[in-house]
Amino acid sequence: MPDEAETSTVEAVAPVAPEPGAAEPAPTPSPPLVDLLHATPTTLTVSSAYQDQSAQIARLVDGDLESAWNSRTGDLMGAWIEVDVPAGATVHEIALTVGFTHVQRGNDLFTGNHRVAEVRVSHDDVVLGTHPLDVESRDLQRVPAAGGGGRYRLTVTRVVEGARAEWRETCISELQVWGEAPGAEAGAQTPTLRVAASDESGSDAPANDEPVLAPTEPAPAAVADAAYFAVGGRGLVRLSAQGVETLFEGPVVDFAVDGEGRVFVLGSGGGSPIDIGRRLFVVADGQRRELAVPDQETFHSIAVDAHGAPVLAGAFGIWRRQGRGWSPGDVMDDAEDEFAAQQPQEAVVAADGVIWARGQHTIFQGRGGRYREERIPLFGDTNAVDLAVAGGVVAVVSNLNLCVHRSYWRCTPPGWRRVTVGPDGTVAAGGYDRAIVAPPTGDPVSVALADAGIVTDVARDTRGRTWITSTGGLSVLGPDHAVARRWARGAVPGLGGHADRIVVAGLGPELPPAP
Repeated sequence: MPDEAETSTVEAVAPVAPEPGAAEPAPTPSPPLVDLLHATPTTLTVSSAYQDQSAQIARLVDGDLESAWNSRTGDLMGAWIEVDVPAGATVHEIALTVGFTHVQRGNDLFTGNHRVAEVRVSHDDVVLGTHPLDVESRDLQRVPAAGGGGRYRLTVTRVVEGARAEWRETCISELQVWGEAPGAEAGAQTPTLRVAASDESGSDAPANDEPVLAPTEPAPAAVADAAYFAVGGRGLVRLSAQGVETLFEGPVVDFAVDGEGRVFVLGSGGGSPIDIGRRLFVVADGQRRELAVPDQETFHSIAVDAHGAPVLAGAFGIWRRQGRGWSPGDVMDDAEDEFAAQQPQEAVVAADGVIWARGQHTIFQGRGGRYREERIPLFGDTNAVDLAVAGGVVAVVSNLNLCVHRSYWRCTPPGWRRVTVGPDGTVAAGGYDRAIVAPPTGDPVSVALADAGIVTDVARDTRGRTWITSTGGLSVLGPDHAVARRWARGAVPGLGGHADRIVVAGLGPELPPAP
């Protein structure tokens, strides 16, 4: 929106200094807080700019409440501002306006435009907190952001619509980052300005030599041979030699376990239902920490590669965690027309690093952002509903067939909903009141599951057992593919309702007592 007219200078929003203590000798006074954007060398990056005008970003830090940064049209929830603060600095808080605080020729640009109702603050991709803002206030509002040097990001997580429906930009008149730093001098610096949407290098692209996960990740849990269940809307539960433990509370879209025991969970984390599939957590050693994810995406599934890096599948592409950010190398290429049209629903990472993606009607394999469609006989335009890859074996279920590729594709009659491939290459699938187990050699074995209902997931452990969750409970098949034990829904102590997803690590746990 236009922002000419007379200007008014923003006064510094420095916090009030605490009263000195009475102890003797008097403590050394803390250095005064300054706006680090104008006192230290910083870089300020925004997610986009209105009509790709790079001059928009300077209006965030010009000290003028009559001007404003306007994002690209439509960049509302998920829009972000990022500040790189030098090492040695200490950040205390960030101040911002929630909208365009200007009235122009009788038009109130504050009430006319969208206003920011909530922001998420992260430091080096570790979420510090989510904070509501007062959408009626035109003043600078403070949000806590304590930490050292590094990259701070404000992500817009909620907005309120303005009076002018055709104005669909995120607007912020001013931004300040309050803190302290050696040698900081108020007004001595001007931030370097960048617009990510026009930066061909991509602001989230990390260096190739960065570690797979940031060093701030919690240490992995020393739990092997466990089974993990996503139970209804309750959360994530682990069954191991230590008993039944709740690792994560709240709805779970999907989860994955790496080789060191970290559990990556796509869920809401107790937040708004609209956050389901838009928030990622890592759980390890009794701790839970949120990781920032690519903005403007809702994710359907998560996998983990051989290095322990999570891989997310969303409607706009496949994202792999690399260093402290997300690599754009596996984001779908617009030139891949069929891949784009299919919209990835699920991603599975093979041991050789190849990513297999399930679309709506077929599957793809690719590496480095280039995908090719895998032609499956008898698949046609049916809906692909599940995908599994392990040991060089690929298995996919549609609403008509279960198809398995070892050296060539072989398809079975319909009736299956979920599929898995075990460490030994055995394929197991489940449907309604039944399962099928197909070993690497020999004929498939069909297994009746009385009163199981709809199978919700299938997993294999290294003992050769098949774990099957369903609306009717939990069933475990022994290495001979016969039912070794079955529990009706709610009969496993501590497990609660029916499980939507299951992952079994290593040998799997000892079976709970029979009901």
